[in-house]
Amino acid sequence: MSSQSDLIYVFIEKKEFMINLSFERLINTPLASLLIGGYSGLIFYLILKFLKSFVSDFKYLRKKSVSEEMEAKILIRNLKRASLIILVMIPLFILEGIRTLN
Repeated sequence: MSSQSDLIYVFIEKKEFMINLSFERLINTPLASLLIGGYSGLIFYLILKFLKSFVSDFKYLRKKSVSEEMEAKILIRNLKRASLIILVMIPLFILEGIRTLN
């Protein structure tokens, strides 16, 4: 006679397998590839925009003599933009890692 805990464990194991299998099918569809590609394009655009603003800020700081307070504000603004790009990139790395493992 099997115990009830064995039956629940088997049921949970099968359910977990079914969820992983359906997620694998979903992540390998052409639509998922298109969405990930679009997300990659958005990140690339944000990086280019950040680099453009960083270069223009650097040129501005070299041409004009500004106060240390203004330099600090520009530095903080650029650090906020860089951290935003990194935060946006994290889900992309996770999705690409899942696709690579499958």
